[in-house]
This record gives sequence, C-alpha cells and structure tokens, in this order.
Amino acid sequence: QADGILVLSNRLDVDTVGALRRQTTPFVLIGRPPANYADVPWVDADNDRYTRIAVEHLIELGHQRIAFVGGDPEVAVTRERLQGYTLAMKAAGLRQRSAWIDYAYFAEEGGYKSVQRMLQLGEDVPTAYYAANDLMAIGILRALRQANIAVPDAVSVIGTNDSPEAQHVFPALTTLRVPYAEMAEVATEILIASIENNAPSAQRYVDCELLIRNST
Repeated sequence: QADGILVLSNRLDVDTVGALRRQTTPFVLIGRPPANYADVPWVDADNDRYTRIAVEHLIELGHQRIAFVGGDPEVAVTRERLQGYTLAMKAAGLRQRSAWIDYAYFAEEGGYKSVQRMLQLGEDVPTAYYAANDLMAIGILRALRQANIAVPDAVSVIGTNDSPEAQHVFPALTTLRVPYAEMAEVATEILIASIENNAPSAQRYVDCELLIRNST
C-alpha cells in the first residue's frame, strides 16, 4: 500500500533486487546492487575509490604493512572496500598478506580482537590499520593502547563513517566521512520524481571526505 520504497541493499546472499523487480511499486536502492542492472535506480558512495584514497594516505605517510579490518564479508560494502584496499596496495607495489586482512563484523570487540591476532605476526606486524567503520577503529585503538603501542607515533589508524565518537576518542580518529543522510535525501528525491513524474531510473554516487585528525 506504499507509493514507493527505499531499500537498503547490502547483502550479497539475498536477491533483494530480483524480488523488487517482480512487483510494480517504484523503488530506489540505498547501496549499489551486486549485479549491474541498467534499469534499477540506486544511490551509493564509491566505496572502493574512497577506501583507496584512505589507504593511499597511509602509504604517503610511509606505511607498508597495512591491515584491512572489514565488517561482514557477506555485505557488499565490505567487498568494495577490500577491493579499494587491494588496488591501493598493488598500485604502490606493496606486498600483501592474507594475515593483514580480517573481518570484525562492524563491532568494537571485533576490532580489538583483530589487533590481538595481528600482534602475533612478529616482523610482519602491521604499522597501520584501516577499519571499515569507526566502532572497529575504536576497538583497534583500545587494543593498541593496552599493548603500550603509541598512536600515531608507532601505528596509524583510520576509521570510516565519521561517527560522533570519532572526535572524542584519544587520539581523535582520522576517518572517512560517508554522508549517509545525503544518500537518503538523494534517494528520496529520485523516488519522488519516479512516483510523480515517472522519471527514468537514476544511478548516483555521493562524495565522501577523508578527515585527517590525530590518529595518523
């Protein structure tokens, strides 16, 4: 009984798009679908591109052993951010190790445990961490602090999303700002245009921003 639907499309193991295309109610996805549908409208951040920018910031600071702490591997954004990380490391000619890649399921405790595992890598221990959300990055900071590893003097940390907590942890967290409110606004505008004017499908990216604070 709705005139239109906004849908969070993020899981790789659920055919959200297929179900939506079989009904007649206009819809817009927040999040790019796993497959390329020319007739499906969506709004997203260019996750692989901006993750690459974040990792390049760490590389410019001189880091070579950089860890990737992703969320849920069954979520599309995790795959996209991992691709950006991989491309940045490859473009810089840096060695990549599977031991530097972990999935912390978007939880602070997961970020904490990722550091605990990677501290066992000896000479290959990472000197920088990219986390796919700020909550995991806060867990990373906590684990490093407990291990008496100074941030950013010895190790750099980048989070994602620019959560309210990012400015209040110590040190203040460098983070990749993703404008979720703007994404929802743009998606709603596309949906209203589709309902009122039968506008054609639109597919748009919104811009992100790397906010450099004191953790790098």
